[in-house]
Order: sequence, then structure tokens, then C-alpha cells
Amino acid sequence: MNKFLSFDLTTEIKCWRKEVDRRSTLKKINYSDGFTIKGSGLSYVGSFIPPIHKGKVIDYSPANLIINFDETNRTVTVLTGITLGDLFNFLACKGLYLPVQPGHPDISIGGCIASCVHGKNQFKDGTFRSYVKELELFHPKYGYIYCDSKTNSDIFELTIGGYGSTGIITKATLFTKLISSNAYKTDVIDIKTIDLIIPTMLKLLKKPNCDYVYGVLDLNRSKTIKSFLLSSTEEAGVMNNFDLSTQIIKKKFFSRSRPIYKCLYTKMTSSLAFIYLFYNSKKTKISLFENLFPAAKNMTYYKLFGSSGFIEKQLIIPLVKFDEFLDCLWQLIKLSKIAIPLCTIKIFKKTPYAGLLRFDFDGVCITIDTEKTDESTKFFKKLDQMALRFSSHTCLYKYSLSSRSLVNQEYGEEFLKFKKKLSLFDSNNIFKSSFTDKIF
Repeated sequence: MNKFLSFDLTTEIKCWRKEVDRRSTLKKINYSDGFTIKGSGLSYVGSFIPPIHKGKVIDYSPANLIINFDETNRTVTVLTGITLGDLFNFLACKGLYLPVQPGHPDISIGGCIASCVHGKNQFKDGTFRSYVKELELFHPKYGYIYCDSKTNSDIFELTIGGYGSTGIITKATLFTKLISSNAYKTDVIDIKTIDLIIPTMLKLLKKPNCDYVYGVLDLNRSKTIKSFLLSSTEEAGVMNNFDLSTQIIKKKFFSRSRPIYKCLYTKMTSSLAFIYLFYNSKKTKISLFENLFPAAKNMTYYKLFGSSGFIEKQLIIPLVKFDEFLDCLWQLIKLSKIAIPLCTIKIFKKTPYAGLLRFDFDGVCITIDTEKTDESTKFFKKLDQMALRFSSHTCLYKYSLSSRSLVNQEYGEEFLKFKKKLSLFDSNNIFKSSFTDKIF
């Protein structure tokens, strides 16, 4: 028996695990009890953790090879247990990279596909769906299935952002882009009044050398909301250090375990962290790797939530409704008396691949972190209902309090379409996790 823990520490279970390092092994497994698929095990909500009553885990992380590289078309084919960091090392040496990357280099490619993740600049780069050319999927009922946007296209679209419910994503061919610069400059822009933050962000995003821009908000003050923008722009010249081992702390630092101490964040320490981030981010020159993976050297932030873990809610609010939403959010925080160690905002732009359960809409994406307590759980339940008034959409793969009712209210017809297509493909729902059991 193995113990599994979600990254936010809200879900924990002991169950049987089968480690798979090659595709051929998958046919030899008895799938009658149901399975989930684990890559790196860094899912915020533990989407690889089986339902409490039954289930087993297939650990696909050892299947981490690069199978083919097409230099002419700039595509790479991999077994999906490979991590973003390892793939970055391979591609960077060839002058290429994946533009859409969540902030942690140990996340697996399979996890990125299953969640249809976004990166630092969704406005510019879209979601991970934009860079998936084709997939190979294994399902015990059908065997190995090849799919892309033309062949088995329904399965292809259902799998990208399907949270592992369609089977095991064994192989993937991905589009890559040329690295235009490996040197970036980060800077901060102080925002005098909160009403200026969105217009300033939109102005910066129009600049051709702007890689990303997001706002950092201090919602812990009683009289006003303090904010600043953190931007990253391409610099002329190249920093020729692509060696992953010299740029990040050892991998063992990333292993997630439950601390024995309590949360160290209060309203006061959260405001102090806001001030520290403001002054520490000014005019810093960083590499492409550091630009893509800011979490690599900042894992202490998560550890400071202590033994109870944290809850993160990320949601998109339409642009025209955001100012009113933010005011209502601030009032709700003051009434709840909880500390918000981090609140950030980014501009999102809907892509041609939006639909089903993908977090892909026009508007302002706001992220709110807080310690997991009874009080914060009540706060998020109130926030869920309040946000619905503003036509909100929640990022499901980051929110441990997601429910079937919330998904139904926010995703509506697309949610029903997803469930219908999944039922037609796999009526027995063999690949079910504790997370998908809550939301489907």
C-alpha cells in the first residue's frame, strides 16, 4: 500500500500502486476495480487519487522517454511520463521550447494534457491544447487509440482537459516554438489606484516584447486594496545556460509531505510578503527557464501553509464585471477575517479550442490562496455563490472544493456535452478519481 497526497494537502489516501515504465505493460493489468493515472503526483486537487471506497493507481512517471524529434516541423513525440523540465532541457539545446508551461518543472506532460493547463501568458500563448498535435490513448476496452483533430477527433478533444477520464495518455506529439531570447527582465509597476490595474495590463500586453504581465493584490488591508504589476519582457542577447541541474534546487525538495507546524500566514505576514515581493522583483534579469518555472525556487511559499494545507481558487470574471466583482470580494474577505497570502490577476483570451471543461474564456483570471480551515471553507462556499452572479468560471484542476453543482452552474451545456460524450465512450467510467467522482 502507498500513501498519496494532493499538492494542496486537502486529499490523502492509502491504496495499491502499479508502476509502469513501458506501454506494453498496460495490457497485462486487470482493470475491473477501476484505476487512476499518476504522472508526477503534483496535482493541486489530487486528480490521480482514487475514490475513497475503491481504486488503484497506475504510476506512469517511469515512462518518460523522448521517442522522436522532427526538426523540420518542430515537433517532438514523447511518452507522457516525461516532465516539463526534462523536455525543456532536450528542446532548449535545439533552440526550441513549449510556450505554455505551468510554473513547476516536475509536472508531467500527461498531466498538462489531462488538465489542459495554461502558463504565465494565456492571453498570448493560449492553453496546452494549442500545442498538442496528436495523442495515443490506452483504454482496456479499445486498446491503443490514435487520435488527433481529424482522426477520432471526439476522443482527442475529450481527452485534452478530461482529467484522465478517457484512459491513459501514453504518447503525445507536441508543437514547439523557436526561442527568440533566453534573457528576460522582470520589473514591477506600482499601481496608485486599483481602477488603473486592468487598463495598464492591457496596454502592456500590446507590446511585442512583453512575455507576460500579472497583477499582485494585497486584500488584507481594511482601508484600501494595494496592488502592483509584475511584468516580464524579452531582452536582447542570450544567457547560454540551459543545464537544468544548475538552475533549480534538487528534485527531492519538491516532494510533498505534511508539515508538523501550523500555518505561518496571518494578515500581517501576508501584507509583509506583498511588500517583500514588490521590492524583490524590481529589474531582475532571469533566464528562460526561470521565466517559465518561477515556482522552482519558491516552494517555501507552499510549505508555510503548514499541516492543514491550502485552498486555491482560480476563476475568470468577464472584463466588464471585474471591478464590481473585486469590490464584492474584498468586502467578503473583510467579513470572513481570513488572511490571503497571495492574490494575483491575469488577462485571459478565449482560444478557438475553448469548450467542454477547459478553463478557456475571455476575462480577468483571479487567483486566491488561503490556509485550509473551516473558516476559509465557508468563505469559498460564499465566494462560489457570489461569483456566479458575475458569470464566473472556475479552474477545476486547482480547486479542491469543486462540486458537481458548481460545475453544472458554471459550465452548463458544455458540462452536459462532456458527460454525454464520456458516457458514450466509456459507460463504465473505468478511470475515475476522487476528484472526478465529485464533479462528473
